[in-house]
Amino acid sequence: TGGAAFEGTLTSGFSAHAKLDNASGELHAICYEFPKGRYRVNYVVVGENGRIKRNRSIDLSTKTMLHECAITKNYVLVFDLSVTFSLYKLAKGYFPFSWNDSHQARIGLLKRTGSDDKIQWFHINSCYLFHVFNAFEDDEGRVIVDALRYQRLFDDDWNGPFTGEPPMLTRWSMDLTNGTVVENQKDDLPAEFPRVHPAFDGLKHRFGFCLGTGSMSQPDFGRIIKYDFATDSREVYELAEHEFGAEPIFIPAEKATSEDDGFLMAFVYDRSIDTSNVQILHAQQISNGPIATIMLPQRVPYGFHGNWIPA
Repeated sequence: TGGAAFEGTLTSGFSAHAKLDNASGELHAICYEFPKGRYRVNYVVVGENGRIKRNRSIDLSTKTMLHECAITKNYVLVFDLSVTFSLYKLAKGYFPFSWNDSHQARIGLLKRTGSDDKIQWFHINSCYLFHVFNAFEDDEGRVIVDALRYQRLFDDDWNGPFTGEPPMLTRWSMDLTNGTVVENQKDDLPAEFPRVHPAFDGLKHRFGFCLGTGSMSQPDFGRIIKYDFATDSREVYELAEHEFGAEPIFIPAEKATSEDDGFLMAFVYDRSIDTSNVQILHAQQISNGPIATIMLPQRVPYGFHGNWIPA
C-alpha cells in the first residue's frame, strides 16, 4: 500500500477485499501481515474522509491465510480456515501456505463498534474460501454468509489454487444465541468471483452473480451465473467455446426498480484472436447473452478482478 496510503494514516498492511458500508461510508477490512517474521492481524476501518478511523489488533495465533472478510450491520466476519502458513513450503520456494488437516476451521463474529474485542467463534467443516457473495443478519438475529467453498486447497498442488475439489456455493447460518451453525451447499456448479449489488453489502440480498469455472483440474471459466437466493434457482449464460470469462461485476441501472435491475460487466478472453473484450449483459436476462461488446487492444490476464467506478 505504501506510506501514503489513506493520507499516511495506515500503519499496518491492508487487505485484498475490504467491504464498504454504504450507510456509514466506512471501509472495513481484516488485514494480516508478517512484520519481522511475526504473524499479525488487524481489523482496520477507513472513515468516510479516507483516513484510518480504527485499527484494532486481533489475537489470532493460527497463522491462517486471511484473504477475505465480510460485514453485517453489527459484525465483521473473520474467516479462520484450513489453509495456514507453512515455513517448510516457504523454505522450499513454494507458495507459503498449505492445507492443514489439524486446524479447526471456524468463522468469527467481531462487533464492529464498542470496546469488546471478544470474538464469538463458530466451528465449521474443514474448508477454505477466497471470496464471499455477502453476509447479513436475518429477521431472527442469525448471521448468514454465502460464499464459494473449497473442500480442500493447496494440498496436492503446492502452487495452487487448482485442485480436484472445486468451489461450490455454500451458505452458513450462525445462531448467536445457542452458538450453533448450519452449513448448506446450495449448488453443485463450480464457480468463483462472486458479487452482489454493491448497495447490499452487509444487508440481506436476493441475487448474486459469479463466474462458472468448470473443473479445477481443467477450468474453462466458461459461464456467467446468476443466483436467486429467494427461489433457490439459477440462470446461466454459456460463453462461446473459445471464450474465457472473468469476474462479472453488477452495475445498477439509473432509477432501478429492483435489486437486479442493472448490468453485468465482465472481461472475456477470446482465444481465437488472442485478445480480450468487455461484455455487458442485462442482469435480468443474462441467458440472452451480451447486449454490447467492447473490444480491447490487448489481452487481460486471467484472474484480474476489481471494481468499476464512475468517470
